[in-house]
Order: sequence, then structure tokens, then C-alpha cells
Amino acid sequence: MDAGIKIKDVVVGTGEIAQRDKIVVLHARALLCRGDEVWESN
Repeated sequence: MDAGIKIKDVVVGTGEIAQRDKIVVLHARALLCRGDEVWESN
């Protein structure tokens, strides 16, 4: 699935490892090449 998408992990999570039946919180943003934001998870 390489459609020119790059993933940048800015902050590695802290706390317990995600497991089945547990709640996971994620903050994500999608940016175009020129830096325009097209989506944010908040």
C-alpha cells in the first residue's frame, strides 16, 4: 500500500501496550505535500 503516503511518528506512545478489548486513543493529521491540512482526528 505505497501510494506516496509517508507516516511520521512524532511521539511514541507511553503507557500500556494496546490489547484486544482495550480503548486506544490516537491523534492523527493528514497533510498535503505543500503542507495544507486536509484532515485532523480531533
